[in-house]
Amino acid sequence: MNRNRIGVLLNIMIIVSSLAGLFMVRHFGLSMLFYYTQDSNILAVTASALYLMKHRSAHLWRYAAFVCLNVTFLVVLFVLIPIMGNPRFMLFGGGMLFHHTLSPILSCISFLFFEEGKHLSSSDLKYGIIPTIIYGAIVLMLNILRIKSGPYPFFYVYRQPVYMTILWLSGIIAGTALIAEAGRRFRNHISEAVYG
Repeated sequence: MNRNRIGVLLNIMIIVSSLAGLFMVRHFGLSMLFYYTQDSNILAVTASALYLMKHRSAHLWRYAAFVCLNVTFLVVLFVLIPIMGNPRFMLFGGGMLFHHTLSPILSCISFLFFEEGKHLSSSDLKYGIIPTIIYGAIVLMLNILRIKSGPYPFFYVYRQPVYMTILWLSGIIAGTALIAEAGRRFRNHISEAVYG
């Protein structure tokens, strides 16, 4: 099986994995959109579908999904598990098996090693970062206005000093930018090595 066909197969697997996870949390209804995890997986389904349809901007959608799913995976590993505990449940329990673990891993392998697509320039970095900034701005405002609380510890603006909220959110945005840049460079390097 050639490289491009593996990319197609992996994108099908991403769609199946993300939809399976969404099906398992369907009881949340529209409130699932409050969670970055579910939003990043919805983005992944959209991006993979566009990739399978060979949409001309599919590589940018897949780039955004790759970054968001990696943010999900790394925040679970290095923020939520240390704070909330229970790593087995956080990585393998119910829909989290798909949303926190399988979809991010499949997306990473597919995007970096097997997908066709244009070279990503430094100006494309924004596509990897903007979805996280939009999500953060909306959820932060909902918390400030007391419309919603959470859903993650760093959004509890009334349970921690203002500087802690600023530090948390700055760190997550900086981490997102780091993931986006590392992914962009690595993908370009792999693409050049394979295609010349």
